[in-house]
Amino acid sequence: AYGAYCNAGPEYAPGSPNSDRGWVKLGSCFGTIAPTSSPTHAGPDSGGCNHPWRESDLESYAAGARVEYNQFLFECKSDVHLSKYCKDG
Repeated sequence: AYGAYCNAGPEYAPGSPNSDRGWVKLGSCFGTIAPTSSPTHAGPDSGGCNHPWRESDLESYAAGARVEYNQFLFECKSDVHLSKYCKDG
């Protein structure tokens, strides 16, 4: 299965009001998401922090894809995240 909403358009982009349908916020590319009991720094080598979300790349976003949006790392939902919005495959 793959995240049906990851490539559905800007209204489902990371950071949008609907982003939780297709994307999981993994952490900050440059610091910590507050509040946390320990740092959640994803770092620039986390397989996404150097790949900004772009509307022109929608067709390439599938389960497990990682992108940066507003200095945060997001991952397209997959079975790992038990997404109720995945397409039947």
